[in-house]
Amino acid sequence: MDCSAIACAAALLLLLLLRPCESDDRIVPGKPLSPGATVVSEDGSFALGFFAPSTSTPAKLYLGIWYNDIPELTVVWVANRDAPVTNTTTSPAPTLSLAAGTSDLVLSDADGRAVWTTNITAVPGTPAAPPTGLAAVLLNSGDLVIRSPNGTTLWQSFEHPADTLLPGMKIRVRPVMRSAPWTGYMVASQYQANTSLVYVVFVGTEEEMYLTYSLPDGAPPRTRYVLTYSGEYQLQSWNRSRAAWSVLGEWPAGLCGRYGRCGANGYCDGTAGGGAAPACRCLDGFEPASAEEWSRGSFSKGCRRKDEAPRCGDGFLAMPGTKSPDGFRRVGNRNLEECAAECRRNCSCVAYAYADLRMSGGASAGDATRCLVWAGELTDTVKMGDVTGSDTLYLRIAGLRAGERAKTNALKIALPAVLASCLLLLAGISLARFKFKGKIGNGKRRKKQNLGAMGSEFGETNPGQEFALFRFDDIVAATRNFSEAYKIGQGGFGKVYMR
Repeated sequence: MDCSAIACAAALLLLLLLRPCESDDRIVPGKPLSPGATVVSEDGSFALGFFAPSTSTPAKLYLGIWYNDIPELTVVWVANRDAPVTNTTTSPAPTLSLAAGTSDLVLSDADGRAVWTTNITAVPGTPAAPPTGLAAVLLNSGDLVIRSPNGTTLWQSFEHPADTLLPGMKIRVRPVMRSAPWTGYMVASQYQANTSLVYVVFVGTEEEMYLTYSLPDGAPPRTRYVLTYSGEYQLQSWNRSRAAWSVLGEWPAGLCGRYGRCGANGYCDGTAGGGAAPACRCLDGFEPASAEEWSRGSFSKGCRRKDEAPRCGDGFLAMPGTKSPDGFRRVGNRNLEECAAECRRNCSCVAYAYADLRMSGGASAGDATRCLVWAGELTDTVKMGDVTGSDTLYLRIAGLRAGERAKTNALKIALPAVLASCLLLLAGISLARFKFKGKIGNGKRRKKQNLGAMGSEFGETNPGQEFALFRFDDIVAATRNFSEAYKIGQGGFGKVYMR
């Protein structure tokens, strides 16, 4: 054999050896994936295969993606989370394959039944049979994609996240926590926040809105966001020296940060001082849907209306320092008066909030206003106080006359906590008056000016003046059951309400 023949044979052998290596990161038609085998991304970061989370016999297997270069099994995506398959030695093994006649990945159990599929929607005008060159590829990002021969992505696991959000993934609505409505800060149509660990970008287009993040140079390569079983949203990074995941950040911060903690039409009061825990309360005009569960600290059922629903002609009660609830509709190009009118003329509108973003250094171009209106239940409302991100929420109240809000400072009524002190004070004054009258009746008169000074000390200007007394039921009605929305201040003797 001459040298050229040897060279050709060597080249052919090299090609045969390389071909399996080149397909290690993909599944192709006719070559299914079975338990014990894995698909590994090109850079070795991630692996796709079957795994068993327990030592049960026979083992319940799941198809998933995990970090390939971390000794602790850390799964970042699971396909059949609700339908595990069983692997036995007496029956055919479950498989993952590109199904014949389609472009779908199909997970079949030992009996050949499909338990999970990508369920790709066919594009009109495309042939039913998959084109030659179709492949499912595990990318270095941890994304499993199905690609057509021309490189078009037909399906990707990043669009179906589990509990782990990897860099580059589009993070859409997952109601775990919610910030206050966007204040309008913009950088080339994107909100950007740079930290030492992650670079977060908000992308807003006419088609979609989402968050995504990347890792800056020098950041730990195995850094991820995770939604834990207990509902925390954590930023984790693999610590090689400790061989464990380190928690770098955790959200939400505090009880009021949990999404919808106080249920529909309730709000979380995060302004409690003195180390007091945040409390759930009902919005004005509402009461706990289940008083028994509410007393036990379970607020998931939220609040229901006490009496009738508000009507078109009813007025609005201002609730300053509020994180606006979820479920709003934004109305563009409205000032405060126009925003109020937008809600007022819509009989189904229950609340509105307005923000002039120019005042906060927000949107510098286009519509610089933010008019939010609500037509249904108010969820995830938080009393924040006068802090950045808070709004004044205007709540439509049944029976409240339009314009009545401006007149409510005429009468101030104290909290029942100070009512006992007032009654003791009145009792003391009455006793003093009785004592003096008795002495006068017995001929033991004092100088009139001394009695006048005594009366003046307690606010009495003449002997015939009577103190104004209020029935407790009247106080409850006037303050709408001591609603926080009617509180106008607080002093050394307690809270002060307005009617």
